[in-house]
Amino acid sequence: TLASQVIGYTHYDNEQLIGQLGIELQYNTLLTGQPGYTYVETDNYNSKGTLPFSVPTSLRAKNGQNIVLNIDINIQKIAQEELADAISLYDITSGGTAIVMNPYTGAILAMASYPYFSSSDPTACPDGVDASTWDTGKKETIDYLSGQIWRNRAISDTYEPGPTFKAITAPMALEEDRAIETEMMSDAPLQVGGWAIHCSSGAGHGTESMQQGFWRSCNPIFAQLAQRVGVDRFYSYLRSFGFMGVTGIDLPAEGTGILHQNPTEVDMVTLSYGESSTVTPIQLITAYCAFANGGNLIKPGIVKEITDSDGNIVKEIQPETVRKVLSENTTARIRELLKGVVLNGTGSAAYIEGYSIAGKTSTSTDDNGDHTLSFCGMAPANSPEIVALVVLNKPQDKKTGSKGAAKTCGQVIARTLEYMGV
Repeated sequence: TLASQVIGYTHYDNEQLIGQLGIELQYNTLLTGQPGYTYVETDNYNSKGTLPFSVPTSLRAKNGQNIVLNIDINIQKIAQEELADAISLYDITSGGTAIVMNPYTGAILAMASYPYFSSSDPTACPDGVDASTWDTGKKETIDYLSGQIWRNRAISDTYEPGPTFKAITAPMALEEDRAIETEMMSDAPLQVGGWAIHCSSGAGHGTESMQQGFWRSCNPIFAQLAQRVGVDRFYSYLRSFGFMGVTGIDLPAEGTGILHQNPTEVDMVTLSYGESSTVTPIQLITAYCAFANGGNLIKPGIVKEITDSDGNIVKEIQPETVRKVLSENTTARIRELLKGVVLNGTGSAAYIEGYSIAGKTSTSTDDNGDHTLSFCGMAPANSPEIVALVVLNKPQDKKTGSKGAAKTCGQVIARTLEYMGV
């Protein structure tokens, strides 16, 4: 069950294994190799005998090659253990995701999607399903497997990012010299296009510094920052961060979020705090990597290298920088703000003794009132080694907040750093 949605599984057909999901599907041709043939002229009798003096032409069989992943087996275990514990502890009803990423190379060190399944027995009855009613001959069973169990939520699911997106809005204003951390701003309800933007706390915090508004996750503060940037520049930054398309990760079925095609000011201010548009988990964590690495958008990658059947390296996959998004100065300021969220604000549940973690919490709500809980963070805060994201979908109790996601992500980060010797 380790990294099953990433690795995928195979189907045996016509004496060949054929990849059906994940890496097995993405690199099926490379893994399979080529069969050998001998071409020779024959007669057209039933025996198909070889014609005299016909010179045969042979094509030697080629062994398939091997795929070596960036996935670290120990970090993957940590991510899956912590995610499964969170699903149980917080009574999560619609699965979840955990990703751990190297922010400098884009290497995916762990990618977990819950529920898990076994790559060697992909149609087995999943956890939480009555085995006596499980029938793989039924269409609804296969639909359930493909839609809920085999689905790689980390790259295919889309969701409203909620307040984790505030860390995308703030650096725009800092980069454009439209705000500073010590500036005093009003957290009073803000009227925009007939809509009232309220602080997530309800009553609001009155006048506070931009820094405090970031720590406390105050919606009107971010709406004002977005207004200062302006609609055109705001969406230009979103394009630079990669939210308008796919990341290009080397896995099949990557989704893309839904953003406004012709955005208005109302669209912009609601998105400034993560509502009214959707993203994928891989898009969000890739954007956060820019805060860790000094401002570069990097391409996330699963595959580390390709080797031949003797283990010789055929190809090494090199890190790829897509574009420069922010200055190093701005990213350093954002990391300080994110560190303050954990030390002084809404992300305190992610605090781990001995490690400085910077990150942002989120609770977003869909049209049915169901919550998505998430936390995206990095550590050590001043010079991050890893970036991690945890997303938990639809807790049974709709009063459950984002602390569970923050605590889970904090545990993933701490255990990973400890394993890495940081």
